[in-house]
Amino acid sequence: VVYATTDAVTKTTLANDYKVLWSEGDKITFVKDGATTTTYTYTLSSGAGTTSGTFTCALTPENGTYTVYYPATYDGTNWPAQTYVGATDISGAPMKATATVSGGSVSNISFNNEGGILRYTVKGNKIIRAINIKSTSPALDVTLNCVPSGVGLTTEGKVFNIAVKPDEYSNATLTFTATDESKATKTASSFTVTKNKVSTATFESDNLSFVPLGFVDLGLTNSSGGKVL
Repeated sequence: VVYATTDAVTKTTLANDYKVLWSEGDKITFVKDGATTTTYTYTLSSGAGTTSGTFTCALTPENGTYTVYYPATYDGTNWPAQTYVGATDISGAPMKATATVSGGSVSNISFNNEGGILRYTVKGNKIIRAINIKSTSPALDVTLNCVPSGVGLTTEGKVFNIAVKPDEYSNATLTFTATDESKATKTASSFTVTKNKVSTATFESDNLSFVPLGFVDLGLTNSSGGKVL
């Protein structure tokens, strides 16, 4: 049994009161230092929706020091998909910790963020199922899933947060997929994401133009000046 926390003392409460929350079904992976093939997966047994949780594992880990990753799919390199929680909280933000196992017992562990938050406000009347951000400079491809029923946009704007690797981005495209499978794409301006901070990116415009599934925007117009899809 492991008690794991993401409280402010460990600097996982990001700027502007953004907090990393445990979610039902969360898993963390223990990787033994010096023996990376020795791994143990712990599953959240209590504490969903809070910054502190208890994790359990059916196996007794070997003695030694470990690097611990959250979520379990994160390996320190590949950025995992995340889940929408709300305007001031995030879930699935990659974190890392260290742990010591002695006599089969694991010390309480405190996680630290691996990235920062990219925050953006979106206006419209669609219900968003997922948002993907992809960049070539530097390379980034991560998705924010808005499950189970999607997140409805408003004319005033809905705030979305996604944990992103700290870096200077100069070419990023965001693709918004609605629950009706229509899509809208926007190119963000250059922006910098700082570890453990909240950053914002400026879109080309506030409004999103969704293209129905199966249609391709060729960027052409007909003789009457209308757009050809």
